[in-house]
Amino acid sequence: LKAQGYDLKVVEFSDFVSPNIALDAKEVTANYYQHKPFLDDAVKSRGLKIASVAPIHILPMAAYSKRIKSLNDLPKGARISIPNDPANGGALLLLQSAGVIKLKDGAGATATPLDIADNPKRLRFTEVEAAQVPRTLDDVDVAIVNSNYALGVGLNPIKDSIYLENKDS
Repeated sequence: LKAQGYDLKVVEFSDFVSPNIALDAKEVTANYYQHKPFLDDAVKSRGLKIASVAPIHILPMAAYSKRIKSLNDLPKGARISIPNDPANGGALLLLQSAGVIKLKDGAGATATPLDIADNPKRLRFTEVEAAQVPRTLDDVDVAIVNSNYALGVGLNPIKDSIYLENKDS
């Protein structure tokens, strides 16, 4: 970009909320990290005056466990940790795609545990700050982790996950 006259400065954030607030406050010129439902929710709930200018690639969410080898092995009453932000809809959609739960009709990327219509294994959900979800692996049966946070703690979504979001998610 320098050859094209741009001086790019990368600013790292430790959460999913601050980049949009910084953009709205004009502390940064752009950000590059979120899916459209997350952005739409941030704009609506926080009254931000920012908008998407181009689609981006999104790393897949994945299920990880130290206790089971497959989501088919989930015991009744298993504990599952998911992100506590609009990305948790993605975690629930991942579990629905695996046939573990069924969401209410119309529940999509912004679904919450309240949108679960069928939970035959009576799974118990713990919502945690997205960056902390990988750290819950010792305490839950399954953690649904955003890949950027998985990579940050040394987990490889391809090799270490027990279920990976498909490319069309």
